[in-house]
Amino acid sequence: MADAAKSQSAAQPALPTWPDEIYRVLKDAGVRQVAMVPDAGHSRLIRSFEADPETRVVTLTTEEEGVAMLAGAWLGGEFAGVVDDTPIPRPDAPARDIPRPAPTPTPPPRSPNNTSKKESSSKD
Repeated sequence: MADAAKSQSAAQPALPTWPDEIYRVLKDAGVRQVAMVPDAGHSRLIRSFEADPETRVVTLTTEEEGVAMLAGAWLGGEFAGVVDDTPIPRPDAPARDIPRPAPTPTPPPRSPNNTSKKESSSKD
C-alpha cells in the first residue's frame, strides 16, 4: 500500500512556481492594480491577485485596453500591471529575470510662456 501511495504522489507533477514568483515580484514593486484578459494559463496568478485585498483586478476584453488602465493608474499615483499571454519571460525563468516596471515619462509642466499662438494672438 505504501508503494501505491508513493507512485501516485510521484505521478502528480509539481505545480510551477512562476505564478507565485511573478505575484511576489509585482507586489514588491508596489503594483496595486492588475489588468487581465481571462486566461487559463494564468489562472493561478490571477487568483492570487483576486485574493489580495490590496489589489484591484480589472478584466479586459483585449490587452490593448490595459494601456489606458496603466496610464490612468500612473496618473493617479499607483503602479499597475497587465497579465498578458505573451510568453515573456520563459515559464521556468527565475524571478530575477522578470522585467521590472519601467518609469513612465513625466509630461512637461505647463508654464505661462508655453501658450499657443491662438491664445497669444487673442491678447493682441
